[in-house]
Amino acid sequence: MKKMFRRTAAIAISAFMAAQYIPFTAVAVTGGTQQIIIHSYQLSAEEYATASGNPATGIKASDEATLANYNSRAVRGDMTYKIYGTTSSAGKYSPDKANLITTVVTDSTTGIGTSEMLLPGVYWIDPIDNDNTNPEFADADAFFIELPNASNPLNIYPKTTDNDYDNQSSDNGKLHTIEFTKTNSSGSALAGVDFKVYFKNANGEWESAKTTTGEEKTYTTDSNGKITIAGLPVGDYYFVEQSLGTNTGYLLDQTPQKVTITGTKVGETAVPVAYSFANEDELKVGKVIAADGEGHTYNWKITADLPVNRDNLLSYVITDKFKGVDITGVTVEGMTKDTDFTAAVDSTNTDEYVITLLPDGLNKIKDSNNSTFSVATALNITIESSLDTNDLATNNNVVNKASISYKYAYNPDSADPSTPDIPGIIDPDDPNNTPPYPAVNNYPPSDPTVPDPDDPSDPTTPIEVIKPCTFYISNKNESGEELTNGAYDVSKGSPYSDSGAENLATVPNLAPGPYAIKQTGTQSGYQIDTTVKNIYISKDGNIYEYDPTTKNVGSKITDNKVIFTNAARTSTFDLPFTGTTATIVFTITGILLMAGTAFFIFIILKKRDDDEEEQENN
Repeated sequence: MKKMFRRTAAIAISAFMAAQYIPFTAVAVTGGTQQIIIHSYQLSAEEYATASGNPATGIKASDEATLANYNSRAVRGDMTYKIYGTTSSAGKYSPDKANLITTVVTDSTTGIGTSEMLLPGVYWIDPIDNDNTNPEFADADAFFIELPNASNPLNIYPKTTDNDYDNQSSDNGKLHTIEFTKTNSSGSALAGVDFKVYFKNANGEWESAKTTTGEEKTYTTDSNGKITIAGLPVGDYYFVEQSLGTNTGYLLDQTPQKVTITGTKVGETAVPVAYSFANEDELKVGKVIAADGEGHTYNWKITADLPVNRDNLLSYVITDKFKGVDITGVTVEGMTKDTDFTAAVDSTNTDEYVITLLPDGLNKIKDSNNSTFSVATALNITIESSLDTNDLATNNNVVNKASISYKYAYNPDSADPSTPDIPGIIDPDDPNNTPPYPAVNNYPPSDPTVPDPDDPSDPTTPIEVIKPCTFYISNKNESGEELTNGAYDVSKGSPYSDSGAENLATVPNLAPGPYAIKQTGTQSGYQIDTTVKNIYISKDGNIYEYDPTTKNVGSKITDNKVIFTNAARTSTFDLPFTGTTATIVFTITGILLMAGTAFFIFIILKKRDDDEEEQENN
């Protein structure tokens, strides 16, 4: 089936004026009426190209040679030309499509059509090919024309060309095909995605593909993610995404995708223009406990996705939710607080900490020359917090939750000044629209088994509950009997010692992470166990064996109890244990012996001096 696309503009006029795309600045004058006679002829591709490059050039009716040249061309019958009134502002005319003055249909044999009598003035003429089997695109470029104050008919010769789909070539005006493919970031086809297609007419105005009833046509990708449009002349076409359909997990990207038909062919066969456009995944936020978040300090690492197309990012907010801790600080890699971002407890919800990128921060991540963000795929945030003992007394858990909200939309004013007024693009600054943002993603994923403590009736709200760990340290002899006077050092914590009837050291409310435990004291008569006990505290409050070299987590430790085994001292003489009563006795005895020895030496030396003095006197 023939696919036709006509581009038309007036290039010939009567002896009174020149036909133009842009109207004269002269205003309509009162006077007699006259007719417009439209001569619809077909130009060769070469003639069409020349005429297209000279929109303000025309011929005079008295130019017999040129008229003969036109009369030798095949006529374009059954063309409809709708003649509209115009409005003017600041010397510029615009079509008044609500004011259809008349319609002219060219004769199928002669290609000529005559209007009714019209008053002088500026008119807008819109050509339509009645035989066009591809009504999705405009059949021809509409044009302005000024009807002077005269009584003779005005002859115009619109430039048209037959776009022969059966004989495609690289010549301007012949028809070609676009094969547009929609994929996700992994290259898989996305079906059911809606697009509108736009192009500029000869007057520099955007036009779109139309349905047979005149509405803007929507193209939808097929099961292979493809949109195929045939019957297009050489030129530029802009695909603008409207909806992702039922596809979820992707960012709607309304950046106009420019597809250019140059007319490439192999032999006499035109090569379809192939174009592929991928959607990015929705931005997500992840959150882990930092390795240095030990002791009573909870440090969190938040990783928030950044889009590849950074210019579409208009706002960016991370909300971090805690219960059982107090926020003590925040850092964002590559950014400066209060210059690039703000971070503060939400004024209406004191359990939420909100991190918002300021314009300088947004510009940093959009800067391709910024060494930190030019290769970054995510924003890295560290939040420091300490245990809130008052809250833990009632809740017994640390609640952890994070979300990311952002505004992601094509902004033609900043992204592409050449297409600021292209239709079909959601205005990101219009408060009255319903755009597909902000997008919100929560961490962790929804877990129906863990209700939000703020809303226990809603078990689907994604949260994470961290249980601060309390574990115990025991010192036993080789027979398994509990000993007393155990003393220990725990990394990132205070010294701990035996207490209570069970003679256990209790280490309360520690954050998840690796810990090293050393024994510093034990019951008299037993040796200290010099083995360093390495453990790992999990988020559920249990402890596990841990290898700090390989960072491997081993078996769970029973009853959260770390046991040191102290061997009894041998029956031979042993030096006393540091800190015991024997140590003190030995220390005092040593001091007395040293003092006595010094006194004895002093007496001997004094006597020797006295004897020597007595000999000298004799």
